[in-house]
Amino acid sequence: MPQENSYSQISQDVFVLNFFERKTGSFVDLGCGNGFNYPCGNNTLLLEQNGWFGLSVDIDKKSVDHFNKNRNTKAIACDLTENDLAVILDKIDAPKIIDYLSFDVDQASESVLAKLPLANYTFRLVTFEHNAYLRNEMYKTLKDNAKKRFLSNGYEILVEDVILDGHGPVEDWFIHTDSTLNFPKKFLKNINHKTVLKEYGFV
Repeated sequence: MPQENSYSQISQDVFVLNFFERKTGSFVDLGCGNGFNYPCGNNTLLLEQNGWFGLSVDIDKKSVDHFNKNRNTKAIACDLTENDLAVILDKIDAPKIIDYLSFDVDQASESVLAKLPLANYTFRLVTFEHNAYLRNEMYKTLKDNAKKRFLSNGYEILVEDVILDGHGPVEDWFIHTDSTLNFPKKFLKNINHKTVLKEYGFV
């Protein structure tokens, strides 16, 4: 399949779009920024352009205002350390099985991770930013806790330690085992995001 132009920092959008064979899908984007390029690109703009729908969340109201003026899908300004994502999803009648969760909420990650409604909602594919390349104990703990949380709720690691050029490992990509039984999978580790696309034949 030909590669689409990516708006993501490490090709998350291209991977997701091709993994689901470009079918219309659903997403939740936590830490969406302005929906385009701030602060580090956006993981769902390309999906939206290909007919996907979903909800985006960011703590910064100015970014959310820009998002809602220029995107078709909706974003809300919300502090996820103080609000329950399950309640938000329930209010908009979100599907119980959501194709893609983009998780990138920086310093709030540990708190938001602990409150993810994994018993209420299934996310077929998750890209989880842990920034382990910073070699900070906080981020190492975040990575370890994310693995424990997802693996104990029916997920497995599809690609571990996806590498950003000039930095190092920044994300783990999880897959929900039961809801993706018929999807072709290659389990990869410590690999550059461009090489991930090549391994999957998405370039």
